[in-house]
Amino acid sequence: MMGTVIQKITHWRPSERLQFRMISTDHDWGSCVESLEDDFRLEKCNHGTWITRTTSIRATGWFPRLKEIGFYFGLKRVHRYV
Repeated sequence: MMGTVIQKITHWRPSERLQFRMISTDHDWGSCVESLEDDFRLEKCNHGTWITRTTSIRATGWFPRLKEIGFYFGLKRVHRYV
């Protein structure tokens, strides 16, 4: 599935944190998403850098919690790939 997600950086602290939110997307699922935010936190450790990624998504329309569960598993696939 190819497509574009336009995101805006909302917080940037080099070597520590990157946070952004989705502005728009041309993916089919875009109309089901009220908000999508990612937060990357970087922490230096003995063997390099530990990166923690947190994704928050809020679905719209009918059965939003069920959609959010579906998005959770779909995003996990993408995160593992990245």
